[in-house]
Amino acid sequence: SESNTNDLIVRMKNVVLGDLTSLIIKDPRLEGISTGEIRLNDFYGDFSATANLKTEQFRFNNDSIGLVTVKSSYDNKTGKIPFTVQSINEDYKFKTEGYYNTKDSTGNALYVSTDLSETKINILERFLGDVFTELSGKATGNLVVSGNPQNPQLSGKVKLRNGGLKVNFTQVYYNIDSATINFQPDGIDFGEMTIKDKYKNTAKVRGKLYEKNFKDMVFDFDMSTDKLLLIDTKQKDNKQFYGKAIGKANLSFKGPEYAAKMTIVAESNDSSHIYIPSSVSKQSGEADFIVFKQYGTELQDDNKKSNFDLTVDLDVTANTKVDIDVILDELTGDIVKARGNGRLRILAGTTAPLSIKGRYNIDFGRYDFNFQSFIRKPFDMLDADNYIEWNGDPYNADMHIDAVYRAERVSVSDLLSNQQVTNVSSATKSYRGDVYVIAHLKDKLTKPTITFSLDFPTSSPIKNDPYFNEFVTRIESNQSEMLSQVTSLIVFGSFAPYGQGLFAANSGSINNFGASTLSGAISKQLNKVVSNLVYKLTKDKSIKVDVSTSLYSSSSLVASSTGGVGSNNGLDRTNFKLKVGKSFFNDRLIFTAGADLDFSVGATSALTSGNLQFLPDVNIEYILTKDKQLRLIGFLKNSLDATGGILGRRNRQGASLSYKHDFDRLFAKKEDIIFAPPPLDTTSKKQ
Repeated sequence: SESNTNDLIVRMKNVVLGDLTSLIIKDPRLEGISTGEIRLNDFYGDFSATANLKTEQFRFNNDSIGLVTVKSSYDNKTGKIPFTVQSINEDYKFKTEGYYNTKDSTGNALYVSTDLSETKINILERFLGDVFTELSGKATGNLVVSGNPQNPQLSGKVKLRNGGLKVNFTQVYYNIDSATINFQPDGIDFGEMTIKDKYKNTAKVRGKLYEKNFKDMVFDFDMSTDKLLLIDTKQKDNKQFYGKAIGKANLSFKGPEYAAKMTIVAESNDSSHIYIPSSVSKQSGEADFIVFKQYGTELQDDNKKSNFDLTVDLDVTANTKVDIDVILDELTGDIVKARGNGRLRILAGTTAPLSIKGRYNIDFGRYDFNFQSFIRKPFDMLDADNYIEWNGDPYNADMHIDAVYRAERVSVSDLLSNQQVTNVSSATKSYRGDVYVIAHLKDKLTKPTITFSLDFPTSSPIKNDPYFNEFVTRIESNQSEMLSQVTSLIVFGSFAPYGQGLFAANSGSINNFGASTLSGAISKQLNKVVSNLVYKLTKDKSIKVDVSTSLYSSSSLVASSTGGVGSNNGLDRTNFKLKVGKSFFNDRLIFTAGADLDFSVGATSALTSGNLQFLPDVNIEYILTKDKQLRLIGFLKNSLDATGGILGRRNRQGASLSYKHDFDRLFAKKEDIIFAPPPLDTTSKKQ
C-alpha cells in the first residue's frame, strides 16, 4: 500500500503464468511470462480492483500466440468485471472486449465480443480433432459469446480465407479458398463452400454443425462432386483396407457424434489403387499393419476419452480405372494384382467391424509370386472367369483365379531322362522352348485350394504328340509330382527327372502343406529338398536344415526404436535365415547354429546406414529329465538394433532353465500323457 492501508498494489515482473493458471484451470492450458500491476482498493468499503498486464510468449494449449495485453477492473457496487484482451501478432490479430456480471440474476452474466483480423483458426482443432485435423486458414469477422457461462450462446459471422483441413477417416486434405461461416444459437452454419483436393479437383459442400459450446455435436453435411480424391490412406491408418480412390461421388455425413454415419456412393473415374490384406495373421512380428485407430483416444492420460463413433458406408462401383491389390502374404510379397469391374459395399468404422460385400470380376491382372524374397515371377491371369467375391467377412472371401507363368528355354529331355515313354516323337524329345505353368486357385481367399497344370505353345510339336500329352496328364493327376515339377520350373527353369532325384513323388499334395500361397507351398517343398540332400550326403537323419526368408518395411524398425509410427508403406528389406541343427547322446543334447542375413532390397529405406547385417545365432539344449520337459539352455543371439535411423547389431548371451508341460484340458484329470520329441526351433519356449 502507498497511502491507504485499505489498498493493496501487486506488481508482477516475469511471472510464469502457467504456475498461477494451473491452480485454477487445467484445460485449456494458459502459459506465458507476465508483467504488470494489480490494484486492490478499499477492502473494508466499496471494494474495487484494476489490472493492467502484459503477457509475452503467450500459449493457448500448444498454439503460440505471442504478446497479449489484458486490462480489467472490478466494481463491487455493480458486480461487473469488464475486460479487454488484445493481440497484434502477425498470425493472431484480435481484440476482445466484454464483461462478466457477478451479481446477475437474469441468466445473462457473460458478454464477450471478439473482432478477428486475419487470425489463424487452428485453435479450433481442440474441439473438432475427432473428425478433422490440420485445420488451417485465417478468419476475419466478429464473434459474440453471451448468456449463461455454463451454457453460453455463440453468434456472429466470420469469413475464412486460404483454409484447409484433413478428414481423419479418409486422410484426405482439402483446401478451402474462401467461405462464410455463420455462428448461430443452435450451431455453426457453414453454408455452401467449394473444397479442392491436391489434384485441383473440386466438390460442393453444404452443411451445419449443431452444437452447444462445442459439446453434444450433431453433424449435417452433404457433398457432391464429379471428380475428387475420396480416400488417401496408408497401412498405418487402417490395417483392413487402404489406398487411393478418385471418383464421382455423393457423400453425406450425419448424426450425433456418438453415432455418426458417413455414406459415400462413388464410382471411380480416374486412376485409383486399393489394397486389401487377406488376413490379419502374421508369420513374423517384423511385418505389422498399424491398427485402425479410434480417433480421440491418443490424448494425454488425464484427458477424457472421446465418445466419437463413426461408421462409414462405402458403396463403390469399380471399373478398369481401379487397381485392387489383395495381399495374400505381406512377408513374402505374394499379391494378387487385379483390374476389372464390380460393385463393392464396404462398411467400416472406429468401432464397427469391417464388412465387404460384392463380387469383383477380374478382367486382367497377375499374381506376383515371390520365392524366398529373391526369385520373383509374375503369373499373368488367363482370360477366364477370374473373380473375388466377398459375403461379409473380409477374410472369408471366395476366389477363382487361373494364372500362368512362362518358363523359357526348357528342355523336355530332362523330364523324360529316366522314363520309358514309348512312341514319343523325336521332335518332342528334342524340344527346348516355352513351358506354361498354370496355377489354379479356388475356394477361400485365405486358404485356397491350389492345383497346377502344364501347357505348351500352340505351334510346338508337343501339341500334336498324343503319347507325350498322355504322359503330361499322368503327371497332372499326381499333384505331389506336379508340385515337384512346378518348383523346379519356377526356381531352376527346368524340368526335374520324373519321380526321381531330389523331388520325390511322395512329398505330399500342395494342400497338405497347409500353405495358403504359391510361395508358401514351394518354400516348404524346397526345405524338404534341402533336408533330403543333406541326408543323402551325410546319411545322418539327426541333421535338420531350415531355410526361410521374409520381407518387411524398414520403417517398422525405426518406429519400434523410437516409439513412433512408421510412415513407409513399402516392403524394402529382406531377412534370409539359415539354421542347421543336430542332436547327440540319444537326442539329449541338441545343438543349433545358424545366421540371419538382413539387407535392403528397395530403392528407398527409412534407415540411413548399416544396410547389410550378419546376425549369427547359437543355441545349445541339454535335456535334464526323461520326460524331456526340463531343459538347460545356453544361447548366443544377435538381433537388429535401429537407433536414430542407423542400423546395428545387438548381442545377447546367457543361460536359462526351461520347463514345458502340455495339457489336454484345464481343471480336470489328464488320463494319458504322450511325450513328443522336442521341436528343433526352441525360440518359442518361455524363458
